[in-house]
Amino acid sequence: MSDCKAKILALRRSKSEEERRACIGLLSDYLTQNPQDAEAWYDKAGCHDFLGEEKEAEPCYRKTYELGWQNLPAGEQKSFFVGFGSTLRNNLKYGESISVLKEGIKRFPDYAPLKVFLAFSFYSDGQDRLAAETMIPACIEAATSGLGGFDKAIKYYSENLKNYPEARGHTIKIVPYRPEWPQKFIEVKNRLGGCLEGHYLSIDHIGSTSVPGLGSKDRIDVQVTVDKIDDTFKAAIDKALVSGGFQSSRWNEDHQPPGDTSSSDNWKKLYISGVHAELNFLSNIHVRANGKENQAYPLLFRDYLRKHANAAQAYQRLKEELAKHHAHEPIKYTEIKDPACDLIMVDARRWAKEIGWCPN
Repeated sequence: MSDCKAKILALRRSKSEEERRACIGLLSDYLTQNPQDAEAWYDKAGCHDFLGEEKEAEPCYRKTYELGWQNLPAGEQKSFFVGFGSTLRNNLKYGESISVLKEGIKRFPDYAPLKVFLAFSFYSDGQDRLAAETMIPACIEAATSGLGGFDKAIKYYSENLKNYPEARGHTIKIVPYRPEWPQKFIEVKNRLGGCLEGHYLSIDHIGSTSVPGLGSKDRIDVQVTVDKIDDTFKAAIDKALVSGGFQSSRWNEDHQPPGDTSSSDNWKKLYISGVHAELNFLSNIHVRANGKENQAYPLLFRDYLRKHANAAQAYQRLKEELAKHHAHEPIKYTEIKDPACDLIMVDARRWAKEIGWCPN
């Protein structure tokens, strides 16, 4: 066994985020020389999953499937279908998730976790009756056969359903501006500020709910500006977040506008689902590094719309029309909305230069 493969074997089941990220680096190097190794692709997918990097995990699962999931160790084959199907669901690809999990059940009909995750995907896809019909017998089977080590993941999803009743994530609805949104932001800000004391520079209300008069999804967008973001910082704030009743953060990346030639590091962020037992509303929390392009973008976008009512109303009309046609397709909704935001930002940057605007 090569030294590289030995190190991978030592790191791939670690509970340390730092070691899992090191494992991804080793696997990337190894796969450059051994691109046909299905097990290595599967291990890389699992490391990304562990770190909450669903978008990065998906192509690794796809490559594993392409090369042949049958090449995985016998004990991992059932888990492959759970991981792949769950990742597709988390990436909002519900139809494909259902297909993958059904294939897994066909191959492994006695494996209860596959049926539990299929029920989750049916529920996310709005197929409540099928979700119930699938989940009930799966629970009966799991009572005797167990959950194959997926207990924690299933519990996590269950808690999300309880605390986050609109967690399906597939229905987009634009509502008229609500005057209580600024106060809701203050509530989130106070809780975040309490548990992240010493870790941040500012906490700002961003997104459409921060623009008076602008219709939006009923979800508060929050930006936490920090000095820098790295694995050490993530580990520190995750501990503080969990202690304060929030969920851990996960790595994510904002879209990079066309023509932007800056480093992709300018668009990395940490995302926190704003689920909290003491808050009876939804929020999205974005942690971005001070001075980066993606940290200034939402602040300028907000301030420009606050001063340009016509642009704000045109933006609202766009979102309303998109929601009519893509209410159950959040990826398409975002893929169309992001370029529209970039168009607004063209004039916003001209305006910012005229008035000498700078980020908070």
